[in-house]
Amino acid sequence: MKNDPLYSVYVIRLDPAAARDRRKQFAKRNPAVNIMTAPLVYVGQTSRSPQERMERHFSGQKAASIVRDYGMGLMPELTFLLPPLRTRAQALEAEKKTAERLQTLGFAVWWG
Repeated sequence: MKNDPLYSVYVIRLDPAAARDRRKQFAKRNPAVNIMTAPLVYVGQTSRSPQERMERHFSGQKAASIVRDYGMGLMPELTFLLPPLRTRAQALEAEKKTAERLQTLGFAVWWG
């Protein structure tokens, strides 16, 4: 339908200090990755533009605290091949697959 929102997956680079934040338990979410040397990222999905969604994280509106506290900026080069998604269910599945793919590539990932 014409007025249905399109969804997209986005990736935000995180400050390496997030790996040392005991409240976040980054290592528990990334058991196969050396979180002290791996690039840290947050993967999300949105019906807004990735830029607008990131700004909402930074302002505290419906924010993931890890992005609010440690977000450094968007990494569109990690998602540019993903098409716009028609449904939230498709976006959630693409978010999961993107996070898993990045973990296999050596990223420490926070998502979901």
